Amino acid sequence: MSKTPKYAGLIENYINTKIGTVVTPAEIIDAVNCTPPTVYSYIKANGYRFEKVSAGKYRILDAVIGNQVTTEIQ
Repeated sequence: MSKTPKYAGLIENYINTKIGTVVTPAEIIDAVNCTPPTVYSYIKANGYRFEKVSAGKYRILDAVIGNQVTTEIQ
């Protein structure tokens, strides 16, 4: 079983503070203190939150549910 669910909330909280900015997986790894496979699994599972800008760089997008944009940290 992957450890991604354990860190999913931490990663989500971090990226919710970075909406609209470009980040690298390394920045997420350092901020959340997890492993690279965990971050890449999260990015793959939640691709709607990331826009690939270039190799190894992603723009963080809002979480969209229907027509509402959610930016609250829960």
